Amino acid sequence: MAEKMKMNLIDLTHPLVNDKSAYPGASAPEFSWHSTFESKGRMSSIIKMPTHCGTHVDAPLHFIPGGTSIDQLPLASFCGYARVIDLSRCSCQNRVISESDFFDSAKEIHKGETAIIYTGIDSHFGTTKYLSEMVALPTACVQWLVMQGIAAYGTDADSVDLIEGSEFPNHKILLGAGIPVIEGLNNLGALPKGLFFFSAFPLSLQGREASPCRAVAFPDMK
Repeated sequence: MAEKMKMNLIDLTHPLVNDKSAYPGASAPEFSWHSTFESKGRMSSIIKMPTHCGTHVDAPLHFIPGGTSIDQLPLASFCGYARVIDLSRCSCQNRVISESDFFDSAKEIHKGETAIIYTGIDSHFGTTKYLSEMVALPTACVQWLVMQGIAAYGTDADSVDLIEGSEFPNHKILLGAGIPVIEGLNNLGALPKGLFFFSAFPLSLQGREASPCRAVAFPDMK
């Protein structure tokens, strides 16, 4: 029998925790036991939660009327080569990242890659800072990424727009271009520089606008 190949994986997903929500006003996940060893000789759970809990993928239908639902997006949208844009030390004004700092960090992005925006906020997940100190890109930077032909957009923030806003321009730019948005990524500081393989497959939820996902980096796959 062939020896099992060892593969280096980096988990980029926040665990889903009972009664714990990140986004203000959102329902928290609810986990309960349907059966236990004591009641039926086996363990079986029931999960009730929003589609935007924890690490998740937004489909165009989230903000685009008549847009593609999460189950209709091609699987190739959720895996491929990715590159980190490290903005964890960039300057901000009103929690919006400086355009010049962004462009200094984003020079290597190429067509077909997933752009992963690292702001450093993932280390505050589960605290009040996760939302109060979350930052966003200027719309001009998001439009530039779309023009580069990125395959998907990922971020450690819980939203690509500031949560106090009401227009959601970055969501509309990305999803209007058919680009899936992966929000709530974790552990981005462990990612390598340069290209690496990335996947964030959602559940196939028929006709829905988003889904939780399990995001993983494969740093040895060049």
